Amino acid sequence: MFWEKRVNIFPSYPPPIFTRETFTEQLGHHVYAVLGDLVTDIYGMGLHRHKNPDSDVPFFLSEVRKRLVAATYRTDKNIATFLGRPPRLPYHYCDASLPLDIDDDELFLQGDELDRVLQKLTHDGWGSEGTSKGKIRPVTAIRMRYFSSIFREKVLRLSLGRKGANFSHDLQ
Repeated sequence: MFWEKRVNIFPSYPPPIFTRETFTEQLGHHVYAVLGDLVTDIYGMGLHRHKNPDSDVPFFLSEVRKRLVAATYRTDKNIATFLGRPPRLPYHYCDASLPLDIDDDELFLQGDELDRVLQKLTHDGWGSEGTSKGKIRPVTAIRMRYFSSIFREKVLRLSLGRKGANFSHDLQ
């Protein structure tokens, strides 16, 4: 951890101890606020909404935007979990499609080359040939983490949300 590598310039005083509470108090608000700015920009640009693939946006830009939204969605759930605060980018308001499971260098292909790559994908955007050169693609990890974050958001809703009359039923 970053606080374990410290230099004590005042040897007669004990080194500061950073706990989760100290971190949350000192950096939690700033991190949560910066995430809020990012989410506001995503909403403002409409990136949280599904876009028709026939739009004027170039393919690579459309895919990079999808990756940004999916990665931000996951980060939002991680920060909400760590800080015990509500998520800022709820699934309920996002219908952006997931990025396609293609290599980073294939984002810039055009025409027939791009069509050949897209034909190798399954109907839901997963790469049908498995890994890329024996490694998991970065976008594959983004997609998998997005799906696990949907579940995490449900857990956050139960732990941080209202405990109404249906709470016992919602737990099941």
